[in-house]
Amino acid sequence: MKKILSILAALTLSTTSTLSVVACESGENKYAKLKDLTDENVVEFFDEFGKEFSYQGDFIFLNDGEVVMDNNHEFIHTLDNLFLRIINDEMNKKLKMKETNYIANVFIDGSNEDEIKPLQKYEFTGSMKFMNLETGNIIKIQNIKFDFEQTNNIGVKDIFQKVLKDFLDYSFNYASDNDESLTWARFDAFPMVKPIMEGNLEECIEYMEYYMNPVTYKGSIYKEYSFKATVNSMKRYDTGYNKNQEFAKVEAEFQFTDPKVSKIINSNFVMCTSDLSK
Repeated sequence: MKKILSILAALTLSTTSTLSVVACESGENKYAKLKDLTDENVVEFFDEFGKEFSYQGDFIFLNDGEVVMDNNHEFIHTLDNLFLRIINDEMNKKLKMKETNYIANVFIDGSNEDEIKPLQKYEFTGSMKFMNLETGNIIKIQNIKFDFEQTNNIGVKDIFQKVLKDFLDYSFNYASDNDESLTWARFDAFPMVKPIMEGNLEECIEYMEYYMNPVTYKGSIYKEYSFKATVNSMKRYDTGYNKNQEFAKVEAEFQFTDPKVSKIINSNFVMCTSDLSK
């Protein structure tokens, strides 16, 4: 009986190990079968998938936040990054999006909306731009349609850790904790190319903190989302395509300063010095 049990146990262990290997290989094989991330395949994706994208779910807009005057364009900018993520997820089903040879941005056209509010439906149009980091070639996809509806009706009293992290992520990509190609933060900070390349961390950190801490509330859509950023560490990130631009991995602390919020978020993100503006 003991021999039979031993044999069964051995068979069970053997079967379990085999299944684990097969599952792992299956995941690798699935990725290997995806199309390469090339200019032609990027264009082909939109030809096949179409140019209409929608989001309905939780987001960061408040029903009672104190809107920062003359900063309503930041409402749209948060949606740029939201739809960048949505499109990235869709492309990930067809293309090898974990490669590091492209960066991209979404540009939603200017809106007459002074403020975007929860529980309301919005329709926007815009475009998307890709940069091939190997060749410098730019691909622009025009006439994209974006539909948006925030379904969580949140106010200042509901500003918890997740809301703040989502704000950092969608407003600045400061919380992405992600080094995949389409989710890099882009600072257009050309003065940082040389210090990053040379490993001058003190100069890099000084510039980053200057850039991330504007004198006014610029960059925040609500006064309640204002923060002070401290860069704890920063190091060069070699993507294999560091030619006319540089990349760095950053660890930072964001202290939200409004008395009604007063929270701290620690975050990791990847920055790029390349210009990918509209």
